[in-house]
Amino acid sequence: MSITAFAPAISEGDSVFQDAAALEPTPLGIWCGTDDSLFSSVEAFVEALPEPQPEIWSYDDGGHTRIYWNDQTLQAFGFLASHL
Repeated sequence: MSITAFAPAISEGDSVFQDAAALEPTPLGIWCGTDDSLFSSVEAFVEALPEPQPEIWSYDDGGHTRIYWNDQTLQAFGFLASHL
């Protein structure tokens, strides 16, 4: 089984939107700050995914910065570790 940890540096129209169905049944975790300039694209990507939605779809205050990611790193590594 493959595991996908996804960096949310995507824009609407990227090929990942057309290929979203190929991610099923891969465990998927997505984290993105609500102040990230890419947040609306990440939201659109989550909507484009087949059911069920990502195992984790986490969004909170913050931008596309190390400060935001410092708060997300333990949860992201925990997600990855749970699928090893």
